Amino acid sequence: MPIRKASNSRPASSIARRSKPPLNAKSGAGIAHSLHTQRLAVDLQLFKDGVYLTDSAAYESLGVFWEKLDPDACWGGRFSKPDGNHFSLTFGGIK
Repeated sequence: MPIRKASNSRPASSIARRSKPPLNAKSGAGIAHSLHTQRLAVDLQLFKDGVYLTDSAAYESLGVFWEKLDPDACWGGRFSKPDGNHFSLTFGGIK
């Protein structure tokens, strides 16, 4: 499946210059229970032609592949608020 350019893409150089932290990091909400802190989740960043792909659709083929690997494999593109670059293993009811 070819990678399509995301509609809300931004240059890679702008990622490092994020002016404010993500909402959860700023407030501390969710961080204590994040699977990232238990090393059971990662956020991957895909780039095409030097442009960071932020649209969940850009991660769909990888997400579908990830979910087929194990019943506990979870792709964030299926969350109620899609987080397409999130890949985790479900643990203790947390995805």
